[in-house]
Order: sequence, then C-alpha cells, then structure tokens
Amino acid sequence: MTDLKARWTFSIAVVLAAVLIGCGDGGTTATPTPTTTTVFPAADLNVSGNGAIAVHPSLDTRFGAAIVFPITVEETAGGRATWNYFRVSYFRNGVEIERNEQGADEIERAGYRNIGARATLTAEVITRVNATDWDDVQIRLGFTDTRDAREFERFLSLESFDTVVLDFTPLFLPEGSELAIVER
Repeated sequence: MTDLKARWTFSIAVVLAAVLIGCGDGGTTATPTPTTTTVFPAADLNVSGNGAIAVHPSLDTRFGAAIVFPITVEETAGGRATWNYFRVSYFRNGVEIERNEQGADEIERAGYRNIGARATLTAEVITRVNATDWDDVQIRLGFTDTRDAREFERFLSLESFDTVVLDFTPLFLPEGSELAIVER
C-alpha cells in the first residue's frame, strides 16, 4: 500500500509539474497600454454686442458711413472652431439692398480666425455702407467646427448692443476693404 501511495504521489507531482510548465514560468507579460485619443466636443458659439454701435462719416467718399460693431464671440462647449465670415445685410421692405461681407482671409490677418475651447474674443468690426433708407439690418457670422467640419451660422442681434451713437470723427478703412477687424 505504501508503494501505491508513493506512485500516486509521484504521478500527481508529475502532472502538476507538466501543468505548471505548460502554463509558463509565472513571469509577467507586458500588457500594452491602450492609447487614448482626445475627443473634443462640438463647438458652440455665442455672439453678442459688446457696447455701442458707432456710426462715423466715411473718409472714403465712395461710402456714406463707416460703422463700428463691437462684438464678443464666446465658445461655450469646449470645442474649437474657425471663423469664416462676417456679413452685414441692409434691407428695405424685406429686400436686401446692400451687403458688406468679409471672409476668412481678412479675419485671419486680424488674428481672429481660430477660436479655442472656451475662448472669448472681443473685437471691433468696422464696415462701410451707402444705404440710408434701410428698415432692417441682419448681421451673421459663419463658423466651421474643427472637430467634424460642420459649418454653422450665428446671428448677431442688434438688441445685444447697448445703443447706437453718432461719432463725427471721420473713419477710414484700408483701400479695397469693406470691413476691418481691430482689437478691442
């Protein structure tokens, strides 16, 4: 019986050794660290007036007035965007009679093209205008979300400005420009 018991003990030891050898040496195996990609949320922008609209006589005789719109652009969702255009349209009886628009090149030259996450930009946008008999003004800013290239517009309400003031200091815009953006 002792002989049988010794054989069983030896057999169990051999099986356990084989199992342990088959399972590896018990050393650690490097587990690859998963790479994480930063996912930015979609951009969401608020645009508003930041003070009083100022109407100046234009030094360029081809235009009747230069108008300064002090604005704030604020990213609120943690996304990023690019500013593509600023457009002012003047209407009479529901029909557009004059438009001033500036695209991405002018905005980039002024240093305002890229809007970072939770960033706030303040600027003065200066436009020229001839029409004096308009009854409505619409201001639109166009953007692209850098996350997914989604294009969107934001309307700038005239009610978001404090007031409109007449400033009799003549104002000049660079040659060939219908709009300029300056630091506020």
